[in-house]
Amino acid sequence: MEKKKSLKRLWIPTIGWILVGGFVNNLFVAPFTEISLVDWSGLITSLGVLLSISGTRDYFLKESLDKNPENVSGKGWQRLWIPCVGWALAGGFFINCILAPYINLQINDWTQLIAALTVMLGISGARDITLRKVPTKKNSTETKEQENE
Repeated sequence: MEKKKSLKRLWIPTIGWILVGGFVNNLFVAPFTEISLVDWSGLITSLGVLLSISGTRDYFLKESLDKNPENVSGKGWQRLWIPCVGWALAGGFFINCILAPYINLQINDWTQLIAALTVMLGISGARDITLRKVPTKKNSTETKEQENE
């Protein structure tokens, strides 16, 4: 039953991996070739929607899952696409800042690069903050005692 349920929702991480392909196309391939770009506004908006809804779902399920913020949903590889988008953005910054001054190539659009970075950092930061457990009085007392030792 659990396997059937996970297959029903497999389309969600699949969309995430497709977005990774769009970011890789725009940030790694396009500067060196004359291929068409994936529409930036659609790409960034889709990223924002997936991260927002995913983070909101994690927030409301955090009590029942009781896991670390890094893997609240227990989905492992299905969420691996998120850091892959982050690495694609890092590659875009690398091309613009390190390669482009020395190699004649098309740089990545700074506005789109910064907008995607803002979406990634803003939503993932908000998710991490909301998923942090507020220490109980007992836990905060134990933590203070450990810090004093």
